[in-house]
Amino acid sequence: MTSYTDKNGCNGTPEGNERLVDDMGYGPAERALLDLMRLYFLTFADPHSHAWMRTGTIASAHFGHAQGPRIAQALLNVVNAVRLIRSSPFEFSNPECPGCSRILCETERQFMGALSGVLSGHMSAAHANAMLLCEGDDSRSFLAALEDLKVLIHAPNETWPFELELRDHTAIY
Repeated sequence: MTSYTDKNGCNGTPEGNERLVDDMGYGPAERALLDLMRLYFLTFADPHSHAWMRTGTIASAHFGHAQGPRIAQALLNVVNAVRLIRSSPFEFSNPECPGCSRILCETERQFMGALSGVLSGHMSAAHANAMLLCEGDDSRSFLAALEDLKVLIHAPNETWPFELELRDHTAIY
């Protein structure tokens, strides 16, 4: 289940437990992963948005053409792990609203806290955030998916195992 915050006419001002994304100290990789995560959750909340279709392009721009799609797929595995564990909706900010996308909801903060903890090797922070995010349920599959994502993020940006042969198709017409 997912639900998203979209304050019509919002100005990107956080309320309650929300925080500004800019105040969280995320690096470029974490910011890109937050954007991708939100697009996946938007797709689940509003399937007609087809928001997931932008993830490949965004991931390739941030992580390279070889690793980007792999990282996007690994992040989808992380998102699905959360969806299978949580019984209550995952609240997230609407990535398509400039004001809302500046705001980090509490569940997003827990997700990003677990992600940042795994990426930086601070596993106690990762476990604490995962426990909160997964509402006390078994978070091992979520943390394992985050570890898989970490491996891809830290892997060298390899080229494809084959060279594409470009042909002049003008003779076909």
